[in-house]
Amino acid sequence: MIETVVEWGFSRGDKITLDVKSVRTILNEMDELRKVLLKVSDKGGVTVVMSDDLLITTYNTDSYKSY
Repeated sequence: MIETVVEWGFSRGDKITLDVKSVRTILNEMDELRKVLLKVSDKGGVTVVMSDDLLITTYNTDSYKSY
């Protein structure tokens, strides 16, 4: 728990606090992240091609076969 509070909590002076409101917010964000990760997994992974922060293309990773 200590590592979690240090990583996710907020600092005030020499104290780091992780309150109930923050925990609920983090859990909601993790729920959303889990949904997205499950979708990525269902697609067999997703590859994003970028150049200089410009999105070029995306595709399902397992749809590309290198021969």
